[in-house]
Amino acid sequence: METYKIELKGIHKSYGRLKVLKGIDLRIKEREVVVIIGPSGSGKSTLLRCVNHLETPERGEIWIGGERFGQAGMEPRMRESVANRQRQGIGFVFQSFNLFPHMTALQNVMEGPLWVKRLGRKEAEAIACAQLAKVELQDKLHSYPSQLSGGQCQRVAIARSLAMSPNVMLFDEPTSALDPELIGGVLKVMKQLVDEHGMTMLIVTHEMGFAGDVADRVIMMDGGVILEEGPPTEILRTPRHPRTKKFLDQIIKPYAS
Repeated sequence: METYKIELKGIHKSYGRLKVLKGIDLRIKEREVVVIIGPSGSGKSTLLRCVNHLETPERGEIWIGGERFGQAGMEPRMRESVANRQRQGIGFVFQSFNLFPHMTALQNVMEGPLWVKRLGRKEAEAIACAQLAKVELQDKLHSYPSQLSGGQCQRVAIARSLAMSPNVMLFDEPTSALDPELIGGVLKVMKQLVDEHGMTMLIVTHEMGFAGDVADRVIMMDGGVILEEGPPTEILRTPRHPRTKKFLDQIIKPYAS
């Protein structure tokens, strides 16, 4: 029986009367890169937040590396403790960076290894320096977020996630808050992670060219369900579902004209 790196079984999530996720089933293999596309409000970001329990589904199961997330059936405090441990293996890069403004790039990246992994300061600093070099920010170690561009801040956020040695990386529209000329640097770093490290990734993005370059599989979501999925050449060029075709026409044609 095949073990998947990420496995979602019947995930339901609501906010009051609003049903955001309506029974999502998804399996992602080791080293697979899956890109989720779809309109705003389709449930993409909520799905990502459920994967590492930033949001807790009302129904369904989440398995990471063959282990059920949160271990249902435990006493709540113990279940949260288990979830915190499991969450350490999942890197999450948000739309809005979420850096500490009073800390330098180096200090931001050191935080996880220091306080979560309980590493010594010298070891944590060495890891942080290595990860910042990986995202081409070795000359910005002592710069504060206010002194960095949006693209540089997002690369610091990626380095911060990588410093925890995650098994899985989640990206929630990591370029949506950036000026157009800054997007390329972030996408370049993400592509390097795919090419050089073969990381398992789940990415929400509107960058269709990037999706076509890096994805093993593209998923189209709308209305809290998965409408279709398949190789990027199939979904992005010859989608079967009329909603996917309409969405892609709205995304791609304005830039082609």
